[in-house]
Amino acid sequence: MLRKLVLWVLGYAWVALLVGLGGLGMAAYSSYSAGHGGGARAEGELSAASGEVTEGREVTVEHKRRRGGKTTSKYFELDLKPDGGGELLKLRVDHAIPQSKLEPTIGSRVTARYDADDHNTVYVLNAGGTELVAYADMQRILVAKAESNSQFFGSTGMLVFFALVALVGGGGLVLRRKMLSGSA
Repeated sequence: MLRKLVLWVLGYAWVALLVGLGGLGMAAYSSYSAGHGGGARAEGELSAASGEVTEGREVTVEHKRRRGGKTTSKYFELDLKPDGGGELLKLRVDHAIPQSKLEPTIGSRVTARYDADDHNTVYVLNAGGTELVAYADMQRILVAKAESNSQFFGSTGMLVFFALVALVGGGGLVLRRKMLSGSA
């Protein structure tokens, strides 16, 4: 009976192994991302659009976790009616950009450079010859976010935790295999 219980518990050792390795992988990725510009697109790879901003709003997105708790993220969204006609373009501006900079753009003509692959995130926004959002500012914001993630996942406590979880998971798989083969 005890053997069956131990085998059943060890049957889930792969979950611990995956969590540990996933955490270590996330630490490595966040460290890499922080050291390489925070995932900012090169300025030459950005899409461009000009037109009139018809509407703007602040958007709050809540992400609920499976076991309780939630995280929220905020950003500003500008509706851009392109000059050549066509579909309304929803541009996402990081919440770190002050709302007071964006409010005057509603009803006026702007030129935007944005990342179409990342929810139309704006990197450069010009209105009436004035640069409201600069590429360098967005790059600093993205690097700061990446460094924050890197500090969380790369902290000594988190690295030790993920390494121990991976070792427990790997050891559990080895022990289960030995028990099933009859040598333990």
